Amino acid sequence: MMRRSLLPSLALVPLLAVGGCGGGDDDPSAGPTTAAPSGAARVKVSVALPDGFPQDAIPLLDTPVSAVSSGEQGSGYLWSVVMQPEGDAKDVVTRAGDLLSDAGFDAGSKSDAGRLQVRQYADDDYTVGLTAVTTEDGSSLTYVIAKK
Repeated sequence: MMRRSLLPSLALVPLLAVGGCGGGDDDPSAGPTTAAPSGAARVKVSVALPDGFPQDAIPLLDTPVSAVSSGEQGSGYLWSVVMQPEGDAKDVVTRAGDLLSDAGFDAGSKSDAGRLQVRQYADDDYTVGLTAVTTEDGSSLTYVIAKK
């Protein structure tokens, strides 16, 4: 029983790093920013894909974006993209993975925990982690993108 209630929470782990973000940028359209420990990247959050996001290289499901966080250049972590596509977690992560495979990404590790699905894909330039979870309200998909 504990496992069932824990699974949706695990999918939100990538969001915890940006969930408590506060302001700090003079440009309100840039989204909130969180202060990072010394030597760590700052993160900006918005609801639109940022300038420079490689949409041609990293295809996303054709679903509205709920949130995007961006790391600083040079930090390795570039973006996290969250959306709520139709379908259960397994269907959602399969469709997203198929798009990445069709774009030349190789499938890596995967975890199937029923309502929680985790996959990793990589090409020569990027590593993309997919986390999908099914809840009572539908599904959520998070892409976590890092530069190699």
